Amino acid sequence: KAPFSFVVYGDSRDGDDIHSNIVDRITKEKPSFIVNTGDIVGDKTDWGKFLNIVNSIKDRYYVAVGNHEYSDGGGDGNFFETMKSLPKMKETAVINGNPSTYFSTQEENIYLIVLNRAGDEDGNIHNLDGDTDQQNWLEEELKKANQLKKEGKIDFIFVFLHKPYEDRIGSKDGELISGGDGRFLVWRDNTQVKEVAQEISKEPEKEKG
Repeated sequence: KAPFSFVVYGDSRDGDDIHSNIVDRITKEKPSFIVNTGDIVGDKTDWGKFLNIVNSIKDRYYVAVGNHEYSDGGGDGNFFETMKSLPKMKETAVINGNPSTYFSTQEENIYLIVLNRAGDEDGNIHNLDGDTDQQNWLEEELKKANQLKKEGKIDFIFVFLHKPYEDRIGSKDGELISGGDGRFLVWRDNTQVKEVAQEISKEPEKEKG
């Protein structure tokens, strides 16, 4: 398989000049795909600014919704309307025919699972912790992804979310995303840790007997 690259970054609100510089560098790298781990706007007027900045890479762009998309950005309505301008999001961020803040897709030999864990304090009724539909969906997605891995159709499973279960690198907490029968990486965003890949699931140890 030919080598490829990808980019993960986040919390790009309130820094348009910096974000523009980052996008310029990403454009030059020509990655296969890009994932923003959330907080893409600082207020309701920023949606258009965001789209202008990422225009050169919009065809390869995914977003894991962040809390500022709710508290400052106006919530699901503005988020869904903006995502229509990102082809990958318009195509894949759909559950049962409706726009969704959680979704999955495959890029190259990687299975991507993007979750809504933006917190529930800002009117987000689909936050993972309290959304049984998303929890059930995630359980099925992990089964599906691990089966694809066993069949040799993918090599990696990546999970993306905005708010981590712990702010410490190396935490094993977070039962809702604990894979169980495979190894995968979680990419998350928070105020202390940016652009972090965290291994949270390993092959289960054989029982001693």
